Amino acid sequence: CKAASLSAQDSAELARLYESVFDHAAFTGRSGSFFGYEGLGCIYWHMMSKLRLAAIEAWIRACDEGAESEVIARLAQHYDDITAGLGAGLAPKVYGAFPSDPYSHTPSHAGVRQPGMTGQVKEDLVARRHELGVHVDDGRLTFRSPMPRMGKPLQSTWRGAIGAQHDMEVPAGAVAFSVCGVPVVVQRGSSDRVVVTMVDGSVETAASRSLSKSASRSLFERSGSIQRIDVETSFA
Repeated sequence: CKAASLSAQDSAELARLYESVFDHAAFTGRSGSFFGYEGLGCIYWHMMSKLRLAAIEAWIRACDEGAESEVIARLAQHYDDITAGLGAGLAPKVYGAFPSDPYSHTPSHAGVRQPGMTGQVKEDLVARRHELGVHVDDGRLTFRSPMPRMGKPLQSTWRGAIGAQHDMEVPAGAVAFSVCGVPVVVQRGSSDRVVVTMVDGSVETAASRSLSKSASRSLFERSGSIQRIDVETSFA
């Protein structure tokens, strides 16, 4: 409704309700209030990424708590839907710029505004780690079940991030990525097993989904002592 059609009492009550919900007086934008395109009708890309991260965290919690398969599948679908709505998944005409250009706001009446991803990159990096099932538990690198769409084979040959000398074949159906510059290959198996191959040729094997604390420390410190990590898990 138009403000002119409201009585002074109603206008005051509306302003009170607005402030109680949005705490507008505490907004710390550059102008001390909403800055141009930073209105309520604007898409905040970093807030969308926060929602995306919350969705995958809910999916992980549902998996850990043994929720019904339908619930787990719906949470995964919600995550995919949110991901598809982020800038990288949009056409330039819709986004207002090249989709990979870093902008943090898109108002409803125009294209992207305010270069700089602000907080979005942090959430995207954490969400990507969750997609791949990579976690740190008590100082140990641990592998969980990846998101369903991550269970598909990525490619048959993978060029390691630590140099062409580490090119390697990836088994059919496996997922390949890197952690701290070290190639990691995850594939489905009948039981859990982690094999850490060191640069000196030695091998550390554990019947679990986690690296040892010493191997994890070497990985996190990027010591260069680990050549590759192979993970087999039932994804149960």
